[in-house]
Amino acid sequence: MKGIAAAFFMVIGLAASLGGCSSGGTAHYIDTAELEAARTEVHQAQTAITSCLYEAGRAQLDSAVRAWDGGPDQVTCTVGAQTYDAGDYLHVASFKATYDVDLNGVITRGRNVSRLGVRWDPDARQWAPL
Repeated sequence: MKGIAAAFFMVIGLAASLGGCSSGGTAHYIDTAELEAARTEVHQAQTAITSCLYEAGRAQLDSAVRAWDGGPDQVTCTVGAQTYDAGDYLHVASFKATYDVDLNGVITRGRNVSRLGVRWDPDARQWAPL
């Protein structure tokens, strides 16, 4: 009986130590994935804006935009009666952040809405780890 109890406690101890080791590694991978997802999102946003300007044949948007969430009718470029919308060039319904866009179509600031472990780096104009 003592052997069975000793084996049981050894298995429990091993499981507890493995669980402790893996939780730190898992958190690292989640943080890395969250950062890469945030960087992908800002890249998609900038690509949509650039595509909008290109299609319109213009160098500037109709106006600077504060807190663009990826929705329609916010980041636009109008040529005559035709309005080009950066939201039309996205393949997502909305972002997990909002972005300030200047008149030239450059994303100047990101505001985190629902991402964990990231912050906006104003010098790089990119998401960075906390």
